[in-house]
Amino acid sequence: MVLVDTTELEAEHVDALKKFLEERGVEFEEESVGLDIKIDGRRKLKFLLKKFLHKNGLKEDYKVISVRTASFDGFIVKRRKRA
Repeated sequence: MVLVDTTELEAEHVDALKKFLEERGVEFEEESVGLDIKIDGRRKLKFLLKKFLHKNGLKEDYKVISVRTASFDGFIVKRRKRA
């Protein structure tokens, strides 16, 4: 299972992400920091997250960051910094 931290994503976008993943047959559970996703391969999940951002016009506002530490293994959907 891979954890996706969606704390910086607005609630309406989190709901849209859940619907997007359900449409593609991806199983997930809600956690306190985001979604715990059952999927074959981290690359596929990163691809789906980026596709979601692009499809919903959020690519300019958010980015997907891969994180692997002892306490967290997954992705963070993070707001882009504006200059």
